[in-house]
Amino acid sequence: MATFNGERWIEAQIASILASEGVAVHVFVSDDLSTDRTVEIARAAGRARLTVLPPLRQGSAARNFFRLLRDVDWSGFDHVALSDQDDIWRADKLSRATARIRADGLDAYSSDITAFWPDGRRRYIRKSHKQRRLDHLFESGGPGNTFVLPRASADVLRKRLGMIRSGWYLGQVRLIADIAGARTVPVMEYVRDPRPTRLWVPLLHFRKCRRRLREALMLLLILLDAGIRRRS
Repeated sequence: MATFNGERWIEAQIASILASEGVAVHVFVSDDLSTDRTVEIARAAGRARLTVLPPLRQGSAARNFFRLLRDVDWSGFDHVALSDQDDIWRADKLSRATARIRADGLDAYSSDITAFWPDGRRRYIRKSHKQRRLDHLFESGGPGNTFVLPRASADVLRKRLGMIRSGWYLGQVRLIADIAGARTVPVMEYVRDPRPTRLWVPLLHFRKCRRRLREALMLLLILLDAGIRRRS
């Protein structure tokens, strides 16, 4: 779990994770130097089943997740799951995911979600549409906050972190081989903040191109490789 100033929701999020049925869970938290009581609340909610990594400024949610993937020792676990700080997990989320991974031999798992707002509104969001041939090059296979990976897949992802440093570029690598989620039943509820939605505008990122040349070259190589494989 990557956290930053999440005191409003984090207690409920951690409680829902620790209430997971059919699995033994331990939560690892990387906090991006929150200025509120996020870490204090997390420690109290998780107790012996939660570990907070040493404080380290990351500057973004993507980098914070990278830090977790790089630094957490998951050698004693069978699966690795990613979590936001402001969701509610259903009690059967992890048991459904791990059962589906084992049954179908999947490299990774993702699911649909239910969005909800503080005013009580709810909306089912389907993310399990069938992927087209090259979708994996341009978008993630599903919501990152629903990803569950077997340890072997998590190890592969960790090895790739040295090449791909941006959260957006990470999504382009074909690790999520199949969207295997609950196609009619969401397994988690996603908090929607009532504040205005922030939009990602690609044109605004051109000015950062010089600082992201390595990532741009890596994406180009991935696209070329996909084209060569398709022709062969």
